[in-house]
Amino acid sequence: MRRLMVMTAMLSMLGTAAYADATKTSADAALKAADARAALADKAGAQWTSTVALLKDAHKAEAAGDFATAQSKAMKADAMAKLSITEAHEQASLWQASVIH
Repeated sequence: MRRLMVMTAMLSMLGTAAYADATKTSADAALKAADARAALADKAGAQWTSTVALLKDAHKAEAAGDFATAQSKAMKADAMAKLSITEAHEQASLWQASVIH
């Protein structure tokens, strides 16, 4: 749980300014990675609604030519999808530990 909180705090520090030099190629790569990880989270039944919203915003930003925003939002969505998968695995093991003493 502590690791999840630390990762969430780090996620909140990501800002669009860090991606001011983003290109269409880098934004596309970030979107592709985020879409793939979000699909894994969805398959695991662990996808957060905020991840879906961020991905939607990232795709809109890319379509508008705002590659810095697209890359930033895609990377945040990717991190959130990773966190949701981690949370699902931790919850599954916690459940087993509480039921199987």
